[in-house]
Amino acid sequence: VVHDELDLDVSVVKLKTEGGHGGHNGLRDSIKALNTKAFNRLRLGIGHPGNKSQVADFVLHAPNKDELQHIQNAMVDALQVIEQVVKGDMDAAMKNLPTKV
Repeated sequence: VVHDELDLDVSVVKLKTEGGHGGHNGLRDSIKALNTKAFNRLRLGIGHPGNKSQVADFVLHAPNKDELQHIQNAMVDALQVIEQVVKGDMDAAMKNLPTKV
């Protein structure tokens, strides 16, 4: 499952093998549909608006041009390990995934 992640800065991409939904409606639906929390996730950082009350509006609007470029770059980074993810080799994928700090 690929999803946007408020808890990661824009341009950061990370892999995770399982977990809860953390309030993310898409993950909530995925967990319900799959009937498990144990599935691979590709988390694309979108940043946080800074205030919890602004989250809903933030995630429902398109990113600005600069943010969009960073998100697209993160997607390109993720494509470098997608074959490993599909094959189930998450350890190798996590090791080889380009990370930004």
